[in-house]
Amino acid sequence: MRFANITVKDFLWTKLLKACAALHLNSLDASVVAMFWKNFVSIAIWHEASLEETLVLGACVWLGYSADRFIEPVSPGESIQSRFSLGRQKPACFLCIWLAVLSASIFCSFLFFHRFQNTVGFCLVALVVMNFFICAWEGKLGREIFPREIRTSLLFASSCVFWEWRLGVNSLEIWKVWMYLFLIFFFNCTIVKEYEFHGKVGGKVRTFIDQRLKLAEVFHLLIYGLAILIPVVGFGIAPNNPVLTFCGLLLVATTLFVRRMKTKESHFRILLETCFWIIPGTGIILAL
Repeated sequence: MRFANITVKDFLWTKLLKACAALHLNSLDASVVAMFWKNFVSIAIWHEASLEETLVLGACVWLGYSADRFIEPVSPGESIQSRFSLGRQKPACFLCIWLAVLSASIFCSFLFFHRFQNTVGFCLVALVVMNFFICAWEGKLGREIFPREIRTSLLFASSCVFWEWRLGVNSLEIWKVWMYLFLIFFFNCTIVKEYEFHGKVGGKVRTFIDQRLKLAEVFHLLIYGLAILIPVVGFGIAPNNPVLTFCGLLLVATTLFVRRMKTKESHFRILLETCFWIIPGTGIILAL
């Protein structure tokens, strides 16, 4: 069906890209990914979900990502990537919104959470603050000491899983799920890093892989290794839960497809992040 030489398919695709681009530009993509994955593992494995934890997690991830992008140093006259433009035109307005979200998160945490949940939340905040200090230190050194991709994956996996200790389930099961999510987020980060490396998209800090060119030459082997490992670990966590294994396979297939697409950097990131929240969203629907 066509309207003024525009197919319905093209119209819907354009609208989807615009909506996902809005999430990307406002630093909400990471929050959406974290919220969907947290609820996916909670519902698919433990059949348990918490709206309060989900909202606070999403708010805290946004606080961390938006602050990181807002304070990213930019030299005078240097063009910045679109995702770092948030709040730079109206910094006072951005800071008011940021502080309001922070205050609301703290208030809701004390209002709705138990002591254990607040303890987990403050521990995660401490990890995020520690990561900020490491990033600041690396900025002064001009080089990355420890791969940021691993740090980011650790933080995301911990943020999505550590709440589940309140359920009183076997600790080994929680650590298995934590490993599964770590591999998933690390898979995302490695593909983005590969794109940045080959596309010469980078910042002022020499990354871990930039300092080790031999590692860059075999970087694709790491990606394929993770692509095999993710569904294997998913099956190992819950062999009687086909939804978990199916979503792992679907994630790997769609991500590798996006990886092969020839598109510019901003669209590549948008498509990749969209896959990483649509797939767990599909898994939630299948698990209900």
